[in-house]
Amino acid sequence: MSRSKLHPFKGSNSCPICGEADSDCRYSTDGELVLCHSHIGFDPNHPDWHFLGDSSNGVWGKFVPRKSEAFDRTVWLEKKLQREIDRLERQKEHAKNALSIPDRDKALRKLSQSLGLSRRHRQALLDRGLSESQIETGLFFSIYPNDDVPPGIPPNLPGVNNGKIAAGGVGIACLAFDSEGRAIGYQIRLENVTDSKYRWAKGVESSHLADGELPITVIPNGKDNGQVWLSEGILKPFVAAHAYGLNAIGAAGGHFSGAANQVKEAIGPYRQLILCPDAGDINNPQVMLRWSKEIKFLESLGKSILIAWWGQETKNDDDIDEIGNLDQVGFITPSQFLEMGKSDPLPFWEKVKRLVARDRKKTRKPLPSPLPTKREAKIYDRSNRLNEWASGKYILDTSPTGSGKSYDAGKATPEMMGVTDLFYITSDPRNVSTPTLKDWPILEGRHAGLSRNPLGEVRTRKRKDSLDRYQEKDLRANCARPFTHAALANQNISHGIESSTICKGCQFLELCRSGKGDYDYLQKRAIALQSKRLIAHPASLPNPKSYDPENGFDYGNTTLIFEESELSCNTTKIVKVGEKDITASIAALAKKDNDLFLSLRSLLDAVEKLLSEKQSNRYGIDGKTLREKLLGLIPSNLDLIKLKSALTPDLSFLDPISEMGESIADMPASVRRAFAEKDSNLAEKAENEALKQWLPEFIDSLQGKGYLSLNHGILSISFVDERFLAIINEAAKVIFLSATESIENLEARTGLKIDLITTGGGIPENIRFIQVSDLGRNGISRGNQQKRMVKAILDYYRQDDPDNTAFIRFQSHCKDDGDETSLRHFVNSQGTNAIDGVTRLIIDGLPCHNLESLRHDYAISTGNDPYGEGFDRYVHHKILSTVKQETGRPRANRYQDRIFEIVLLTDYDFSGLIPANQLRQCKGPRDNPGC
Repeated sequence: MSRSKLHPFKGSNSCPICGEADSDCRYSTDGELVLCHSHIGFDPNHPDWHFLGDSSNGVWGKFVPRKSEAFDRTVWLEKKLQREIDRLERQKEHAKNALSIPDRDKALRKLSQSLGLSRRHRQALLDRGLSESQIETGLFFSIYPNDDVPPGIPPNLPGVNNGKIAAGGVGIACLAFDSEGRAIGYQIRLENVTDSKYRWAKGVESSHLADGELPITVIPNGKDNGQVWLSEGILKPFVAAHAYGLNAIGAAGGHFSGAANQVKEAIGPYRQLILCPDAGDINNPQVMLRWSKEIKFLESLGKSILIAWWGQETKNDDDIDEIGNLDQVGFITPSQFLEMGKSDPLPFWEKVKRLVARDRKKTRKPLPSPLPTKREAKIYDRSNRLNEWASGKYILDTSPTGSGKSYDAGKATPEMMGVTDLFYITSDPRNVSTPTLKDWPILEGRHAGLSRNPLGEVRTRKRKDSLDRYQEKDLRANCARPFTHAALANQNISHGIESSTICKGCQFLELCRSGKGDYDYLQKRAIALQSKRLIAHPASLPNPKSYDPENGFDYGNTTLIFEESELSCNTTKIVKVGEKDITASIAALAKKDNDLFLSLRSLLDAVEKLLSEKQSNRYGIDGKTLREKLLGLIPSNLDLIKLKSALTPDLSFLDPISEMGESIADMPASVRRAFAEKDSNLAEKAENEALKQWLPEFIDSLQGKGYLSLNHGILSISFVDERFLAIINEAAKVIFLSATESIENLEARTGLKIDLITTGGGIPENIRFIQVSDLGRNGISRGNQQKRMVKAILDYYRQDDPDNTAFIRFQSHCKDDGDETSLRHFVNSQGTNAIDGVTRLIIDGLPCHNLESLRHDYAISTGNDPYGEGFDRYVHHKILSTVKQETGRPRANRYQDRIFEIVLLTDYDFSGLIPANQLRQCKGPRDNPGC
């Protein structure tokens, strides 16, 4: 008889009973069974599905297809009996192959010691309240799929397959212990998933013990009071036991009755069981039904039972491991607890649920909570700022906008900081507006010419732009091959490799080094790096020694100062892949390593198919869906080092005489000149002939070490910028400047322990805010009515005191309107003094980045799941941060004798940012554009 697995409904595949694509409902692959989470204890009389009753654990209603003939319960019972026979045979086979408890304990301790715990995962456990010693006691270790296991690990240890870690993604191994303290199994706390975050290790063998039970965990903490506390999960009871000195027992999903043998042994020494329901359990009928059955089972063991209650009525309340102490915990009887969960009959509840689902789109989503912070900033006096900066190794200064952070940075010297070099890092190095920084040398990047826009800003020439306007001496190109460099960088070819290869074959190499020719990039860069102080874009920083031991820069005696660190200290790197790139990778693999190609054929074909398909919506496919579709296609024994070697790019097109057995780099300038090609031609060859480096990063992202999304035929893959992280970690001192940076996010993306300081202060009291409240969010995409209303407002303010009015708009809207004088969201609206003292500012629209781009940044910088409440808070924080930065551009705090007016063309809720007594709301400008 064939065996059929149960799978969750998701995406377009919805449950036929309740109609929802809810992963809480399940179906068998043979189509013979549906488990519906919404129909428990009642028959909806579905025309196509016959209700059999509830599942044994009370979590689902069971349904089988109605056949054309009458339902034959005898036949169904025969099939059920056969399934039970099959299950017992599998259990018997498992018992024969399963490791003994002593062997499990020995192997798991060795695995924990060998694999260790990453810094990020260790910090996550510390944030849960565990100490270093408790983390060591718990044997936690980091899980990375396909990592090699140490020699001597039994091949039948759960979680091991072919000598490698078998897992569905990156996570933390949370171990379960028996009453004797022996490690008997582990769950993986997976990252970047929303459902089933905790999953049992599974390899050649499952995590089940020899008797067929899944492990529970027992933490006897030496508390001799006759009590043991029972809670759901493996990690949660461990945290609670150590936080409050409890004896604790935990079972995955709270399913204690499924591990009857272990539970009976574990509770033996105790006279009383304290059950700890999770927050919100009483509002979930299915969970309460499960608790009812678990209580009945535990009562059958002859122990006294009480329920711990601290008011955990909703999911917003704390679980047992989060309440801080036991002072607020009281005790109620099981009957009192179960009575709390009683509600109206489920059919009525089901109707209400569907009505709510139908109207969900009509209801505005509640504003997310602010990003949590457990840190209080040290308040200091501005006059002592440079001394404060000099006193620490890693510092985040969140003093308000306009408080002089950049100004004081310009007065800093290496001697003040106790170093030999001082780098000021900004995302716009050519346009620093702070007087004290204007004389600092700039570590220029390569460019094909510069120009000044109507705002006076210096900007680079794009490939499509004409050369005519770039011929002023100070604006001329500083490199003969800037577009070739940019094209290879776009192919994700390792930083530094392409630079040396291109430069050595350039006919202007010697002149560029000496600064005596038309191009002087190399000479100017060498001079800048000899300066004690310089300004640089993060991408222009030289490679660190760890990245390039021979030619790298020694940051060991350097202080880095990041201006607006949310922008200038971005540790996310991204590569964009099209169908052409996938075709090229397929061809290269098939040619260089056919076995490797065949093992990846299914994955590559599936990706290519997704890119070529017509997009069903304007948002494309997010990372979660891509993982669900593609993760299972990765070969279990894939060698990523071998894969990277097979995909090494061929850069021979940069050397036109390589076929003759010579190198163009060894030739004199006259020969290099004779073989020289136009930069545009070389750039085109780089785009078409240099193999884009994306496949190893793509596989890492599928396995949880990055993020990915697909939109309009372009696959975006993000991952950690290891080069940039190395620079930060090798620096003698790092100072981050931002009025809006989150200390938790900054520490997560840099891996540093950072001191938090500020001069204090908030929104200046001399600003009056006007919010147009009937424009909606008013983002980049707008309806015709929104466009008309916004145009009326902008036209009004352009005519009313135009010399003292500034605007911040979306770049695409400025381009459409031919507007060259407004500042632009995300481009030049932060960290600028261009509108210093202007008393009226119009902020047109809500500056919210594309959500998928934010998911990329959030997933890489924090390592967290970019779909839950944490991500919503991150988006809210990013919006408020941008608005706070933009409202600080007039520098109102410097002009206490003036009244400033800031008009917000969006209905977004700015509570928590703008004081209520400074904000006035008005309707749109249908009749009165100026409100």
